[in-house]
Amino acid sequence: MAIDTNPCICCNSIKREVVSNIGRDLLKLETVICIGCGLIHSNPIPSKEELSKFYKEKYRSDYKQTYAPKIKHTIRYSSGTIYHLNTILSFIENPNNKKLLDVGSGSGELLYFAKRAGFNVFGIEPNQGYAEFCKDKLSLPIFNGTYEEADIQNSTYDVIFMNEVLEHMPDPINVLRDIHSYLKDGGILIVNVPDIEIGKHSPLKRFHYAHVYNYNHLCLKKIIEISKFKILNKETSTTSVICKKSDVECNDVQYNFEDNYMRIKSNLFTHSNLKHYLSIHPYYKILKKIIQYPREFIMSFFINDHKQVLDKIFQSGQGDIFHRFFTFIEKRIR
Repeated sequence: MAIDTNPCICCNSIKREVVSNIGRDLLKLETVICIGCGLIHSNPIPSKEELSKFYKEKYRSDYKQTYAPKIKHTIRYSSGTIYHLNTILSFIENPNNKKLLDVGSGSGELLYFAKRAGFNVFGIEPNQGYAEFCKDKLSLPIFNGTYEEADIQNSTYDVIFMNEVLEHMPDPINVLRDIHSYLKDGGILIVNVPDIEIGKHSPLKRFHYAHVYNYNHLCLKKIIEISKFKILNKETSTTSVICKKSDVECNDVQYNFEDNYMRIKSNLFTHSNLKHYLSIHPYYKILKKIIQYPREFIMSFFINDHKQVLDKIFQSGQGDIFHRFFTFIEKRIR
């Protein structure tokens, strides 16, 4: 297959090299890395039409093996999501009647928390089952489709949240520029994506058809700055970036893309299957599931209301003790 020679969205280089020919579930998936900066993407990049069909019909069922969220999913994800709300509130002094848009709202935890905090919320979710769940079970205003299909007015939102969304987009620069237009002056954008430098997955599960682009923090920051956002946490080495709408293209972060490319490439090729299974990551994941899954299963027998789970976490303002324990451990084995 011919390697993409279009200018890189991050550094404009036209040089790529193949880093993998296989995706999750042992499906054929060619993945390339930009020699100029280290940005990784599928080759070829799927069309918007192909991806829209995949997300609407297959993504959630393939990934979560369910048409709509179950109680166990709400128990699992609500604890982590409350910290996203806390981050947003650290930048918004008075949320009452402020407008918040969640692009890729999934099972609705962030929207539910934000609504309870006083925000005027709206969500966009391409998967039909998850969108219906948010409407029917959580009473949330959701548009079922892509953000391009939604009728979003310019200069409308105070906050836009994108949690594990941008890696799915075939044209992330245009996405960020659209998001820029939807924000009010000085509006806040929060972007979270998986970090390709964290070796939690074996080489056989590292790349996924749904993840068109694979970022580390420098590549993510660069495309955000290109899109006229000022990064507020520019010192972070994580792929959780908080930024503010700007009038000009920003250049506040120092980039050494040659080193970035060499480091990412080295990590990819030295993180073999053998090295992965000699590391702590796969066994930690098993241990976490051994503790987490039976607990969720038992709790599901006594709780049948998703709102009950969410209300409890919202009132505490923090994740449950199990989430806090695992977060403590994961920070030390990253």
